[in-house]
Amino acid sequence: DVQSGLGQHAPDPENPGKCYCHTIYGERDFRALGYLRYMKRKHTKVEKQRVCHHAIATNAVVVDASAPEAVLSDKKKEAEKRWLESGKVASWGCAWFHQWKLNIGKAVDEHSQQLVVVYLPGQKGRGKVEWNKLTTVDDLWDGVGLGGSQKIEVAYLDRMRKEHGNAYRYKELDASHIADGSWKAAAGPRPGHPGYDIR
Repeated sequence: DVQSGLGQHAPDPENPGKCYCHTIYGERDFRALGYLRYMKRKHTKVEKQRVCHHAIATNAVVVDASAPEAVLSDKKKEAEKRWLESGKVASWGCAWFHQWKLNIGKAVDEHSQQLVVVYLPGQKGRGKVEWNKLTTVDDLWDGVGLGGSQKIEVAYLDRMRKEHGNAYRYKELDASHIADGSWKAAAGPRPGHPGYDIR
């Protein structure tokens, strides 16, 4: 909901006058940035309520996927209008990224925690994007290696590692290892320790 930061934006100190959306998403159309949500027949009552609540928090337009073409056309126009009025930023906002950055900073600087990146099953190490190329990637949500938000997070960690050194290094883990308990090996020692191993 809104209280969790959904639909909220945070200013990017490196891009005065703009929020983080311009840096991490770039300019994408209203569909990619979530301004049009489809309600499907297979959705349960609870799922439909969730879609509606999410749409309200993100200023998105909801339309029945089976609606007549004329209705779909009108809804698309309204979604595009909201996208334009918002400044072409992501409907779900970028405040999440600001908060995540703060959390990572605390984890590294205050608690010396080991960072771990978990990839989709069988895709460890795949789907990475360079920080300065986030806005030019055709589809951040292509399902390869990481989710869209995770691609952004890993790009930031790689950038920070280049700029600030080993404190931002991370271990890579396959999600399929969570179930068998082998993920525990990723919670190992910090960089510099004899047992530390980057994958």
